[in-house]
Amino acid sequence: MVVIYIVSAIGLCLILGSLYQWLATKSDEKQYPAPGQFVEINGRRLHYQSFGVEKGPIVIFDHGCGIGSSSLIWKLVTDKVSQFARVITYDRAGYGWSDPGFYPRTNEAAVEDLRILIEKVNMKGPIVLVGHSYGGLNVRLFAKKYPTWQRESS
Repeated sequence: MVVIYIVSAIGLCLILGSLYQWLATKSDEKQYPAPGQFVEINGRRLHYQSFGVEKGPIVIFDHGCGIGSSSLIWKLVTDKVSQFARVITYDRAGYGWSDPGFYPRTNEAAVEDLRILIEKVNMKGPIVLVGHSYGGLNVRLFAKKYPTWQRESS
């Protein structure tokens, strides 16, 4: 009989915890709306911001993967770079305002998301990739996989 009470209590805690998380997420979405736009990639939304001058290079920033990391970590840098370039910041799948990605999340999946983002947002011209920590690895893999990107997209 005690086992039934324990299992019931655990089940109730899981249900209440899930409900609380769902309500808190909806509240956060209202209180902190996404500052940019979304692009759909394979049935999920990837959040990005595009700003700065229209002429000149496109500088794409990829953040690290610390707890709470998002494209907002680049704010101080992007404000300066946007004075002479078009700046793109984005939240990888599962970060910031982007929907979670498919599992397992690999660097190759992140690179593919970035490729699709570049195509869907119609970025043409010279592209400069800037990454921090895990984002640095992703942009290096992107550059290795697509070394002639500018010529392919022109």
